[in-house]
Amino acid sequence: MDVDSYKDDSRFKSVIEEKKLFFSDVYNNPADCTEEQVKFFLKEHIHEDDEVRLVLDGACCMDVRDKDDKWIRLRVTKGDMVVLPPGLYHRGLIDEYLQMLRMFENKELWVAVYRPAADDNIVHKKYLESRRAIEAN
Repeated sequence: MDVDSYKDDSRFKSVIEEKKLFFSDVYNNPADCTEEQVKFFLKEHIHEDDEVRLVLDGACCMDVRDKDDKWIRLRVTKGDMVVLPPGLYHRGLIDEYLQMLRMFENKELWVAVYRPAADDNIVHKKYLESRRAIEAN
């Protein structure tokens, strides 16, 4: 996606409308990111809402869990948009520089739920149920 004109991109507009994303901010990660910030992204967690991100500049890796609970690494760079469903375990590995548009349904509810506590989270359980239903078909 062309990050200079993403607001006019039909795919971008479609995701915003479908997911009912009303809030956004831009995350800027300078090369001198604090150790505490790095640990936050590295820690495995879920969110109870969709996680929607558009890389405006730089790059990062996002690890997501597969059906066997093994990691799959996604390398995202400038122009890539990622939508992670609620309840999916993931973590982030930030390169030296990252500028990312983060979009939210409700910014007040954007909270990370960390493993192992998230194993009992109702949103995580619903995610697993929906994945099993898809795999059964």
